[in-house]
Amino acid sequence: MATSIFRAAQALINWASRVSFFAGAIAIVFMMLHIGGDVIVRSLFGVSLPGTLEITAQWYMIAIVFMPLALLQLRGDHIAVDLFVHGLSRRTQDWLNAMTSAAALVFFYFWADASLALALKKTKRLSFLDSGLWQIPTWPVYWACFAAVVLLFLATIIVTVRSVIDARTGQKPAHDWAIPHE
Repeated sequence: MATSIFRAAQALINWASRVSFFAGAIAIVFMMLHIGGDVIVRSLFGVSLPGTLEITAQWYMIAIVFMPLALLQLRGDHIAVDLFVHGLSRRTQDWLNAMTSAAALVFFYFWADASLALALKKTKRLSFLDSGLWQIPTWPVYWACFAAVVLLFLATIIVTVRSVIDARTGQKPAHDWAIPHE
């Protein structure tokens, strides 16, 4: 029963992580088109598209930075320095991975808590940026950041549980169960 619940949770988090990653990829395309359009308009007419800098910094870049984090965590694709653990046994590496993932969970919990508080504050104020011609709402971006951090937290739970299972059974290394690269 617990195994089937874990597998279902893992599948749901894998799916949500892919969707989140895709949102970050779409933001890159929109940013490219927006900035490209700004360059063309500026070259042809000598004026810049209003809000390009603000939208790029407050919308696109937030999505590009935060949305892929959970998928990277599930795949084990974050930067890792394994200089000292490379020669250790697979089981010891799994236990170390479980401990560092558990420590990361504490950090991610407080990060999610702070993100929630900030999203609530910005929503209450209906925060925006003034681009000159119009006001660009920024409060939804804070909710996207919060969602991305919560998804990262959930992905880290999966990584932690899987590392503990691998360490206890001594079977495969933690990275073998991660989402395969395509």
